[in-house]
Amino acid sequence: MEDGTVKKGLITILLEHDDPKQNVISFVPEGETNPQNMNMKDIKSYFIDGNTYVPNVINLYFIDYRLLFVKRLTDENARMQLYELHQLFKSNDEGQETSYYFISLPSFPKYQVVDINSTKLIPIFDVKMSDYVSDCPGLVNKIRAKQKGYYYTFMSLRPKKLEVIKRIVKEYNSCN
Repeated sequence: MEDGTVKKGLITILLEHDDPKQNVISFVPEGETNPQNMNMKDIKSYFIDGNTYVPNVINLYFIDYRLLFVKRLTDENARMQLYELHQLFKSNDEGQETSYYFISLPSFPKYQVVDINSTKLIPIFDVKMSDYVSDCPGLVNKIRAKQKGYYYTFMSLRPKKLEVIKRIVKEYNSCN
């Protein structure tokens, strides 16, 4: 919890809600049977199967902004964070799965993230990303030079974008 306490129990989080701005989850405390509502902003993170999920404001499907839990892919104390939002769509009989990836930096307001596919990074990825990591000159030089592995375009495939972002996040977090 944001206040430092730890609560154990069962949570239910719905992406589709009558009021997506409500930001409430259902929580059944360990050893109890009655659910209680909890404000998502009171929750620092939750843990399931060794993964940590934290609340961030996400522009879901480019329609509206929602406070959603995303999986943190970096260490809690990393300067640049990388998050994943896994989505399962039922657009066909097999279902289609996709993941969205987001970054955040200490200079960002709480809950703010940047989608790696957004206009906050592309076009002109070399300029926009180098501004985010401006306190790491060696990394800035690689990005601005469009060095292989440190650059992508709008047309780049998702796996390439993720590979580039992971490389930048790792290097930025080890930059002194």
